[in-house]
Amino acid sequence: MGEPETITTSPFYFKLLGTCIAFLLLLSTLFGSVFMLFPFVFLIVIYPSLWRRFADILTGLWFLFPAGLLEILYGIKFTVTGDLISHTAPAIIIMNHRTRLDWLFFWNALYRMNPILLTTEKIILKFFLKLIPGAGYSMCCNAFIFLKRTFVKDQGSIDTILTYYRDTQNPYQILLFPEGTDKDDLGTSRSNAYADKFGLVKYNYVLHPRTTGFIHILKKLRELHYIDCVYDVTIGYADKIVQGEDDIVKLGVFPRNIHFDVERINVDDIEESDEGIEKWLKNRWEEKEKKLENFYSGNNAKSRTFHKDTKSTNYYTLTKQAKREMAMVVAFWILVVCSIFYLMITYIPVLIFFGVGILFFTSCQIFAGGIEFIMPKFVKSLDTYVGDEKRTLKNEDSK
Repeated sequence: MGEPETITTSPFYFKLLGTCIAFLLLLSTLFGSVFMLFPFVFLIVIYPSLWRRFADILTGLWFLFPAGLLEILYGIKFTVTGDLISHTAPAIIIMNHRTRLDWLFFWNALYRMNPILLTTEKIILKFFLKLIPGAGYSMCCNAFIFLKRTFVKDQGSIDTILTYYRDTQNPYQILLFPEGTDKDDLGTSRSNAYADKFGLVKYNYVLHPRTTGFIHILKKLRELHYIDCVYDVTIGYADKIVQGEDDIVKLGVFPRNIHFDVERINVDDIEESDEGIEKWLKNRWEEKEKKLENFYSGNNAKSRTFHKDTKSTNYYTLTKQAKREMAMVVAFWILVVCSIFYLMITYIPVLIFFGVGILFFTSCQIFAGGIEFIMPKFVKSLDTYVGDEKRTLKNEDSK
């Protein structure tokens, strides 16, 4: 049957609602980064491990805000199946990139598996997203990786942040999209042109993956001894597709039925050579194409599923308690936005503090490339510990 339609129009009241939601999310990230993260940036210098934990928890708490709006306000149904993602072991998460909102919807999947995953997930995103006031500040504090789409330019920053993850001694799960871009008309045409050039099959449901970045990241994490497994996540939209972040404002609508299926692969089962890793990734995408073809073979949203036999896999559902906690977090962030907005228009010192916070994060962007490149300077490298240990052993042997 093929994919459902991509929504391009909607009634005015949906657009108005979407604009209000987008404005609320923007203000929450702006106020959260300035009034909740900025006052504690001194911890980066004097207590970097506490800063890392604090920033992870606060941003994880914010991730639950849009996730809650999607569940409560829009009533989106999420079906999450497959292997459980562990928050206690470092890993790579790879996913097909059907829309530019995949990473947003994935928070709802993580919350169903284990809320702690919202504090341990890191995402590799396009560079322009870090330039968004508020959202960019908080994502930088959360040590996300931002790519300029040129590997030569990105390699140094990738290595710096990956090493920082290792040095914090926290187990993070790093989400990346090997396709490099979402499957819109332009992305599809480029993927098809690539297939024509190299005599490959043209895919209908995925794009041909770009292997260079994935190979480098996997090899770097192996070098750092900071990877346990790779999670292969497949996302499918059962009823309709909304393509981009800007559609939140332009359309104000979302898919109502989203499926995630997760498969865990032990890192030892992936070859270590560049050629072996490339072949492995391409094979995964070939399998993913078949998996999505089977998913979209259903005649309607109800018949589209990754597992026809419900007893053949794990299902992760949202409990009533989890939904209540989600509603409380949504209420908390709305209260934060309203309270800070009132204080800003009422008290000049609050407005001045807001300006100072904006100036700080902007300065970090201009002079350091982002606060995420300042944080590693104050975390002692584990390589240093290894070097100290070797020197100690050498001195003992000489005695």
